[in-house]
Amino acid sequence: MKLRSPMTEVAFHVNVPDLLGYACRLIRKGYLLGMSMLVVGDARQVALLNKQLWSMRSVDFVPHCLGSEEHATVVRSAVVLTDDEAQGQARGFDVLVNLSGNMPSAYASFDKIFEVVSVADADLEAARQRWRAYLQAGLAPKRHEIQP
Repeated sequence: MKLRSPMTEVAFHVNVPDLLGYACRLIRKGYLLGMSMLVVGDARQVALLNKQLWSMRSVDFVPHCLGSEEHATVVRSAVVLTDDEAQGQARGFDVLVNLSGNMPSAYASFDKIFEVVSVADADLEAARQRWRAYLQAGLAPKRHEIQP
């Protein structure tokens, strides 16, 4: 059984001009570092991200599956894309990549959380609310400003 770090690290990647393109690069980097990753977004984001990950160059390919697939609980993919955070809670992923505007309910079960936030005003406002919620939970989020 893998031991979890005592406190979840939270990093906000903000002002991301190409949310899904950035997410692909972030997922690839995590995969190459040996991290298991649960990627949560809305159904549209998940479908588009799945398509982008499948269309990457063969040398950049990241093996992944959809959390909504019946076999996702059997397949031990290091990267699972889902629109339902609860689908991956029992798996014990190292990292949560949050593309949604919602605060993850099981944030403490991850070593790291990457909050990926676009340049849209609504996304930035939702991120501010999540930032405050993490602070109230006793976590110390970090901000990474993305330069276009």
